[in-house]
Amino acid sequence: FMFAEKTVESPTEPDRCTQPLIEAHPDYCVLMAGINDAIFQRGLKYYTDNYRLMLRLLLHSGIRPVAMEIPMVDVASAIDYKTYFKRSAYHLKAYILGTRGNRVPQYREALRQMLAETGLEDSIVFVPADKWNQEGWHDTSIFLRDRIHLNLNGYQKLDSVIMSEIRRDREMFKR
Repeated sequence: FMFAEKTVESPTEPDRCTQPLIEAHPDYCVLMAGINDAIFQRGLKYYTDNYRLMLRLLLHSGIRPVAMEIPMVDVASAIDYKTYFKRSAYHLKAYILGTRGNRVPQYREALRQMLAETGLEDSIVFVPADKWNQEGWHDTSIFLRDRIHLNLNGYQKLDSVIMSEIRRDREMFKR
């Protein structure tokens, strides 16, 4: 069983991390994508199209994806940490697009729908957010003050669930 860790900040810079990850050929790769997409209103299609591309690349490379559902983060808090100009631009964009409020539930549903429509749900390990984060950002024991990023306890809880799901998958398919 091999695990490789890489962080990709943007799908526009795939070679920086993707190529070494593919070359390392781990058995599994954990994907947690979409938090910034939801916060900065990049759109459901953008989110699901990119997620689908990442999943297909991994599957094509013989790597089993572990797809993480977006946890319920505090979008308002993320915006509050921005400069006045960025906050104003965010609110203007939200007003124009009609996307005010926390849209994480819509992103979750869009991911599940894309997985079902493409048949990818049977080829991946899917980890719903409520397996490790039932209370959302209100669970202050796992989030930093910004209620977006996990603290050490949050990462330990998340890692435990991921490993449990991978073990279950390996047992089910005797990988």
